[in-house]
Amino acid sequence: MANTFLAEIITPERVLFRAPVENVTLGIEEGAITFLANHADYLAAVDITLVKLYVATEAVTNDWIASYRSEHASKAAKSPLVGVNVADLHASEALLVLAAVHGGFVHVTKEGLRIFSPVAELAWEIDTARVEAVLSSISDSDEPSSESLVASDQVEAASATGEGSQLSILSASKAARAILLPDSKESRIRRALVRKEAVTTSSTTI
Repeated sequence: MANTFLAEIITPERVLFRAPVENVTLGIEEGAITFLANHADYLAAVDITLVKLYVATEAVTNDWIASYRSEHASKAAKSPLVGVNVADLHASEALLVLAAVHGGFVHVTKEGLRIFSPVAELAWEIDTARVEAVLSSISDSDEPSSESLVASDQVEAASATGEGSQLSILSASKAARAILLPDSKESRIRRALVRKEAVTTSSTTI
């Protein structure tokens, strides 16, 4: 049996995910990072990112699935867990869960790993039509660079802050801007791209 630890994704509205996992991979400002059991205490800003959680399948019981469906009752009919055979899951090494997380913080302690985010979605919850609508507004020929997106967000930042605060926000990291300027053009586009990555990644997701 692999070493496992508790992982949670928590938003203001709900606990999106909670289960024992073998490892978790997500994006921070410096790039992708993977957490295993017994990781040292850790705290960092989370970028707009695809989170990969490898659930320890021995923890996936019929009771766990029933609890999961109850917590996600409004959308559970779309989940690949509908009609799942628990024995088949246990035959696999781990169950990959994908989530789109739109900024926040990751906190690791001896109790486990928690991701706190203002907005997060499991892959199968994502509205693909909405994602395509956002991305279709940007043609391949004029897709802005990260630098131009930041510059275009100056007006939005200036309308809500003083000049000194504005410059501080615009010079902040991408992960920080995702938190400080959630409605900026840069953040909206990056959220759509992560959602698209989540729904197009080939995997067994819940």
